[in-house]
Amino acid sequence: GLVVTRDPGRVPPAFVPDVEDAETPLHEIKRKGGDLRYCQKCSHYKPPRAHHCRVCKRCILKMDHHCIWINNCVGHENYKIFLVFVLYAATASFYSLALMIGGALHSVPKDEQSGIDSPRKSLVICGVFVCVMTLALSILLVWHVYLILHNKTTIEV
Repeated sequence: GLVVTRDPGRVPPAFVPDVEDAETPLHEIKRKGGDLRYCQKCSHYKPPRAHHCRVCKRCILKMDHHCIWINNCVGHENYKIFLVFVLYAATASFYSLALMIGGALHSVPKDEQSGIDSPRKSLVICGVFVCVMTLALSILLVWHVYLILHNKTTIEV
């Protein structure tokens, strides 16, 4: 629940970039190809690694991505919660898969598997689905650990 409701980190509306040459107006520095980044949609400057989310319609600090599963951006303020969420989801998927495999192998006698409503068939069908989910969540978890180790975001890769 927290990963869905936690704000990912907005760029403060009063954010002004640190400019070395205070004599030159900001729009001149931007025009000369300086490092300043300006969001046309929000009409304000944004710091490095901040990006505008077209779904949330705002600039997000250290934006990683907009996640359709949590209906929220993943950014500076909620990245840790998102990572823990993915870790718990992957762990729960592994555990569910182990329970289903155990159930399919041990709880149903082999001679009862012939019927159309066989519990073993249900376990196998659910097991295939959970196997796909476990694989997807594991890849997502490994990907985000890789990003953390390389100090990158999904957008920057």
